[in-house]
Amino acid sequence: MYAIVNADGHQRRVARGDVIWLENRDAQVGDKVILDDVLALNDGEKTVIGKPKVAGAAVETQVVRHVRDRKVRILKFKRRKGYVRKKGHRQDYTEARVLDVLLDGQPVEDKSPKPAETAAATPAEATPAEAKTETAEPEASAEAQTPGEAQTPGEAQTPGEAASHPSA
Repeated sequence: MYAIVNADGHQRRVARGDVIWLENRDAQVGDKVILDDVLALNDGEKTVIGKPKVAGAAVETQVVRHVRDRKVRILKFKRRKGYVRKKGHRQDYTEARVLDVLLDGQPVEDKSPKPAETAAATPAEATPAEAKTETAEPEASAEAQTPGEAQTPGEAQTPGEAASHPSA
């Protein structure tokens, strides 16, 4: 289950439990932030695409902390003029954890198959013939070497090289 959300001009794919960085918000740690600009919604079985938004859909997040991104250095320079200006900038972000994806105020039920269910069903469905093909070792081709020629591991030749070699 996931939702595509437009937050701060950036489209993000979010699911329950994800941690995302939003532009700096005036919210305290632990406050809930509702992102209501949901562009698409998938519950595991069907996908709902908004025109332009999904009506009644929202993503509920909780502020985890306020962080600053790495420093971006700005350098202005004009050669042979002695003009150098250095500046730095660090963008402020709010880190938020996605609590739930809501549709009409109710949490959306996750209908996607669980990884444990699909992994347990896969070996039982395999037939014995398929199991043999998966474990079979590749056969060494006899056409790679001509009779009477023994190659060491370092002298491997492709068929094109053997034809163009003067001694062949």
